[in-house]
Amino acid sequence: MTDNATLTVEQFPVEYRETMIIAYPTIARMSRDEFYYASSSDRDEAFARVLAAKNLRRTHEMYLDDLEESR
Repeated sequence: MTDNATLTVEQFPVEYRETMIIAYPTIARMSRDEFYYASSSDRDEAFARVLAAKNLRRTHEMYLDDLEESR
């Protein structure tokens, strides 16, 4: 994956998105309780905030690399 690649919500499986939202509620701006009652579009918005966090970018890139290798 290149450093200039733009990461999008759609690149990640739903399970990963959910895990990251729950793991980083402050960044996602969504509590665990809110998560369970949120619509899928609200969850995608929360994950987009997690995805935009620069300190987590390498984690997301490594996940996608591992995902590609397993295919």
